[in-house]
Amino acid sequence: MYYEQHEHTHKRNKGSPSQLCEWTHNGHLHNHRTRKPRRLLTMTTKTTELFETLTEKLIALIEEGEAEGSKWNKPWTSLLAGSGFSYNPVTKKGYSGMNELVLMATTAYEGHTANVWATYKQWQTIEANVNKGEKGTKLIKWGVSEKCKTCNIKKARPGCKSAKHIIDRHMWASPFTVFNADQVDGYEAIPPKTIEDLGNAPEKVKEIEDFIANTKAIIKHKAGDSAHYVPKTDIITLPLEEQFETTEGYYSTKLHELTHWTGNEARLDRDIENTFGSAKYAAEELVAELGSTFLSAHFGTEVEVHANHANYLASWLRSMKDDPMSLYRAAKQAQAAVDFLTGLQGEEETV
Repeated sequence: MYYEQHEHTHKRNKGSPSQLCEWTHNGHLHNHRTRKPRRLLTMTTKTTELFETLTEKLIALIEEGEAEGSKWNKPWTSLLAGSGFSYNPVTKKGYSGMNELVLMATTAYEGHTANVWATYKQWQTIEANVNKGEKGTKLIKWGVSEKCKTCNIKKARPGCKSAKHIIDRHMWASPFTVFNADQVDGYEAIPPKTIEDLGNAPEKVKEIEDFIANTKAIIKHKAGDSAHYVPKTDIITLPLEEQFETTEGYYSTKLHELTHWTGNEARLDRDIENTFGSAKYAAEELVAELGSTFLSAHFGTEVEVHANHANYLASWLRSMKDDPMSLYRAAKQAQAAVDFLTGLQGEEETV
């Protein structure tokens, strides 16, 4: 399954951050300005250690489930537990992406009953105090700084962009610490409601179906054992619903493939055309699994990981061990997919 590609011949003028790119297409000459590629984020020691710590937690969670002889998807199920997105009672916003994954993992490890998190000072603003001796959970705040090289100033002005100045963008990361509602005195969190049996929750099923219908994704059902998304035709194909053992399994698979659907070049344009079994293929599968997990959290339902992807577990573990940032990239792309799908509902996105 491959994208339909056009033949292009490129010629670049080297030596300038803003390069002139010329190409021929169907015998015509075209040119445009291209930006200098973004510089990779240089991680501080503390930030790198944070990623390594999180990755170690997730690896241990997965390997523990395997050692106990449970289903391979057990760690991911316990990671989510249908508790809904983690929430900050002060900002009234949810956590997302890598930070949400950190909080999911911590909830599973520490056995927290609440999905409410805030910083030490934030708890104090609502007259709640962190209990003595409690250890917080580190998250990362991301930002982008823009330096105008044309004006030679550290912070680009609004007029710099409109004047098409050369802007150098840098990403930065700053760790901060949050505490769960179970770790504080003076705040009583309402336990999240989990739908454990979708088969007996018609209103929740309708909510999920309406969400999917609003995306206008083309989904076809066919008797068989294959669930897949084909970018070239832009069609999702699923086995018949009655072929799934559980309603949760059906919707987890459906949301998994819907996450793949967001990667089409007409949408988020992820690198989703890769050889079966390759590292990039497995990476996209992880994005889809996390997307399904985040969406299940959005609906407050249990997660049942797509069984067809069990073979990728070893690849994911190896990737996480070799490169802690791979998990961040997957979580970031999965969150972008969730935000894209939520945007199609006309709802406010989780931030």
